[in-house]
Amino acid sequence: MNAQNQHRIVVSPRSKTLRKFCVPVVRKVTTCRRDEAGFSLYELLLVLALSGILMSAAVDNLKILDRQLSTSSEELLAFLKRTRAKAIASTSAYTIEPISNSHVIVRVSAQCGAGPYATDSSLSLRLPAKVTFDNTSWSSCFSSRGLASSDSEILMRDTEGNSKTIELFLGGAVRVQP
Repeated sequence: MNAQNQHRIVVSPRSKTLRKFCVPVVRKVTTCRRDEAGFSLYELLLVLALSGILMSAAVDNLKILDRQLSTSSEELLAFLKRTRAKAIASTSAYTIEPISNSHVIVRVSAQCGAGPYATDSSLSLRLPAKVTFDNTSWSSCFSSRGLASSDSEILMRDTEGNSKTIELFLGGAVRVQP
């Protein structure tokens, strides 16, 4: 094989297409020069830039999960909303009360303040080890219409001294104070 054969245009016997800079070595097998194989520098830089952008976005989203107080307050907010929705759906009264500084349970009855109570095992919330309720003397009941029995403020603290307050309103609305 000489240098003149490497630079000529060869028709592939199998596909009948033109291949520039390819030379048949053995029958029905062709090889290409090294400068034709692989990725260009621009393609590699583009892939690295795009993967860097995607990784930075993923890391920013994962940082939210590291803030246990914020995550716990959002979990309690969702828990209160889910309990209210279940009270409306089942036409029963659902009373939320803490049994420890990190555990909340739900009791079900026909009306708010009237027994007998049954514990709903599907509705229970445990806070992470670093987050606790500041006060455990609160409780609130959602009627079958989804109305809360009283306005409540639930204060949560973490081990670093940060705190968040969750407000529960008479109409059943809940929010985390900024």
